[in-house]
Amino acid sequence: MKITIKTIITGALITLLILGITIFIIYKNYEYKNNPDFIPTINENNNNDAKTETSANDEIQNTINNESDNIKNDENKTNKVKLYLFHGSTCPACLNAKEKMKKDLLNIDNLEIVTYEVWENEDNALLMDKVAEKLNIEVNYIPFLVINSYNKVGYNKEDILNEINNPSQDIIKEVLDENPDLKPISDTLK
Repeated sequence: MKITIKTIITGALITLLILGITIFIIYKNYEYKNNPDFIPTINENNNNDAKTETSANDEIQNTINNESDNIKNDENKTNKVKLYLFHGSTCPACLNAKEKMKKDLLNIDNLEIVTYEVWENEDNALLMDKVAEKLNIEVNYIPFLVINSYNKVGYNKEDILNEINNPSQDIIKEVLDENPDLKPISDTLK
């Protein structure tokens, strides 16, 4: 086998590309680990002048800190609203969202948080796909949240609190009723 200058240059370029990708992944991992409040979200309206996801989450956290206490004290709410979280067992964004939900939402009396792990359970993943189909959306990322007919990739406390105050249809229950052969396994966030 004859080694040419072209082969050496091609090999060097491939090595540099792999090195660049590795450095990028390490940087993103470092950035994520050093900012525990960062929860990735998908900007649904693709508004380029929106604030960064981190500062938007910080702003929401600061402006609605006491909102969950107001909901807890609302005695007119007798039925529990269900918040459904589709997540991956080792997904960093999902784990972060679950921790935020524990901190922000578990003290709300009329809210139940139901979780479905989708990476290791086929029926849970199928349920998520059927919910997306019913909502006429594509779900390509997790954590995926559904409360009433509201849905979002990522966690947004303000939107969830608004939905608790305005309960409507339970999309997940409807999908499960329409698909009795589906046997997802859920857990309650505690």
